Amino acid sequence: MSGLVRLQQAQQKTILNQYDESEVLIKDAIRYFELDNDINYQGYAYNELGFLADRKGLYDDAMMYNMKAVKLFDEAGNLKESANSTGNLAIVYYRLGQTDKALTMFHESAKVRNRIGDIKGLAAIYGNIATVYLSVNLDSAEKYYSLQLQNATLSGVKLNIAQAYVNKSMLLERMGLYESALENEEKAVGLYSEIGENSKLGFRYAALALLFQHIGDTAKAEDSFSKARKIGIEWKNKPVMQNYYRQQSIYYKNKGDWRKAYNSIETYYLYRDSLSNEKTSARIAELETQYEVEKKNSRIEVLEANARIHELEMYHQQTEAYRNMLEIKNKQQAIVLLTKDKEHNSELLEKKELALENARQQLLLEHQKQQITEQDIEKEKLVRHIIAGFSFTALLTILFLFSRFRLKRKLEEKNRILKIRDNISRDLHDEVGSTLSSINLLSIVSRKALQQGGEKADEMLELIENQSKAIQNRISDIVWAIRPENERIENMEIRMREFIAQTLEAANIKTRFNFDRKLDNVTLSYEVRKNMMLIYKEAVNNIIKHSGASQAEIELSCENGLIVLSVSDNGVGVKSVGNSKSGLGLKSIEQRSKEIGGICNVISSEDGTKVVLKCPIP
Repeated sequence: MSGLVRLQQAQQKTILNQYDESEVLIKDAIRYFELDNDINYQGYAYNELGFLADRKGLYDDAMMYNMKAVKLFDEAGNLKESANSTGNLAIVYYRLGQTDKALTMFHESAKVRNRIGDIKGLAAIYGNIATVYLSVNLDSAEKYYSLQLQNATLSGVKLNIAQAYVNKSMLLERMGLYESALENEEKAVGLYSEIGENSKLGFRYAALALLFQHIGDTAKAEDSFSKARKIGIEWKNKPVMQNYYRQQSIYYKNKGDWRKAYNSIETYYLYRDSLSNEKTSARIAELETQYEVEKKNSRIEVLEANARIHELEMYHQQTEAYRNMLEIKNKQQAIVLLTKDKEHNSELLEKKELALENARQQLLLEHQKQQITEQDIEKEKLVRHIIAGFSFTALLTILFLFSRFRLKRKLEEKNRILKIRDNISRDLHDEVGSTLSSINLLSIVSRKALQQGGEKADEMLELIENQSKAIQNRISDIVWAIRPENERIENMEIRMREFIAQTLEAANIKTRFNFDRKLDNVTLSYEVRKNMMLIYKEAVNNIIKHSGASQAEIELSCENGLIVLSVSDNGVGVKSVGNSKSGLGLKSIEQRSKEIGGICNVISSEDGTKVVLKCPIP
């Protein structure tokens, strides 16, 4: 109860922008919850700390606290709150510009909420997914907006309905329907004002300003910007201020006032850089690794505990069966002895009644029967010992075979983990080592160029920037392939579509993507999904760099027990490009297809190029 009082006091302090005092109260509440070992309330407290850190723009702290909350809720079996904290983690990734990770975690949260029937939570999470897709794929954004609106209406929660209006407004704006977009945006502002969501209001007023500019109402646009800035300053909300300056730069750019546009975008970058720096990125990477390791260790401990329990249950069942068998045999022997005694007594009585003179003969016959009975008993004892010895031997054999089986499974699992570790090490060395060496050399050369004041420094810095982005993408691909939740082929489909949006669509190449639903629920190993994704990226990059194409088609299908990846374009073909085989990356494609037991063919003509990869379904 003391912990709850402090937690509620902290929430009040957060509303009043007294962030430091709120943080002290939350951490004090955690100490009380730890005394009661109440992991659910500990999870609530860490969730509040994550929200507070997000408000302050401390995204590395927000990441750490939300990860702790997810771990505690998982331990307590609280699926709803675990899904909520997972969604908060995704929001942090989105604020840092890591949309692929944000989408993966949003989808993971939506899957859990859908399973437990959390309609309110589904509406919120579908809205977040729609917001991310607005910048990469309008069709996907419209799909998730429809799902959000459907669930928000069912829930009747004003916050969810307001977010649905926001997403609808952004879609209409992208379509050029500014007046309809303005109507939906104003409905959202009204609901957020009613429920006191100041952070959301700060973002919406900035969006309203641009919509007013589109319809030519400059006075209302300036007034909306003023309201957004007032909220950001009053509530000390850095994300709101960052968004305010970014939207204001677009506003001045549309007006042709380049100096003010430059000043606004410069301030936006200052806010953005203050929220995300190298130290933050490094700490987040460390937290991600620690979170994944703890998650895997927890799974291994659960599996080992279940295996030990199963082993003890088997041993207990075998012991009970053996004990029951012995009891049955003892009872059978007792029945046999009682029956024989009864027969023996009956015969004595009959013989005594018939004639006393036959007593001597009867005694002789009884003595012979007694000897026979003793021999039978000895034989039964021998048979019983043989059965007991056989049962004990069989039990030892079963335990020995079971131990061998467990040892074999452990060795196989260890070899698999070692293989994955070696592959990761090789990938990091091959993909990252050479690029880091190149960046180092370029840094030395650019430093000398800067000292000499030459223009060569700009070229060197641009090369460093491009190679840094390349190495970030390569590491992102390796991390994506490692994560066990990405083993389903549906996650590869999402990542392929995102790559299309970032490359082909950005280059104005009309693209069609076809996915065979027969592949649903197919899982891929780390090797297969890594190499298939890299072959796909190499083929798409060749289209952009060498083909001169205006159209492209990508297809992922199932054919005779094989996964078939096809990438084709209507460009000039490989022979017309004039590059070497290695320059087009064809050797790399060939080598990667062999590593996963597949075959890759490159078909080129004047009508274009087609790359077809076929590999077995695991």
